Amino acid sequence: MYKFIIYPILIVLLLFTSLDQLSNHAALIHYYSYKYAVNRATHAAAMQLDKEALADGHIVIDEYEAQLAARQLLNLNLEKDSYTITFFEVVHVESENVPYHYVNKQWNIELYLYKPAVILVISTELPHMIKSKPSFLWNIFGTSEVVSSFK
Repeated sequence: MYKFIIYPILIVLLLFTSLDQLSNHAALIHYYSYKYAVNRATHAAAMQLDKEALADGHIVIDEYEAQLAARQLLNLNLEKDSYTITFFEVVHVESENVPYHYVNKQWNIELYLYKPAVILVISTELPHMIKSKPSFLWNIFGTSEVVSSFK
């Protein structure tokens, strides 16, 4: 008689744990697709060099062009309304100050930079498959330095 009570409870428990694992797996897939998009966007932004400064022998990232390139690449790789850019900064590193210790306490970012770099943080939210659980909310961080073979 007790089997008629125990087995349905165990089946329901198994279904809920499987659904929770499936939801966590879908959330991780979502996170990593956004992380790859942020990495690509920061890399594209770091390649936007100021041509006048480059002609004078200085490596300087054009902040307006960098932000525009990052936005365009994020829009190409992600849905436009699924994220917000919460932090964007171009860090200019002079060759005399290498390695440059960058600290941002608001976003808990601490880096050692050797070249000019772009730092980007986006926020995104994914609802949980189980409605009683809170949705997944991430601040996804990415950084990229200028890629160059000259000093």
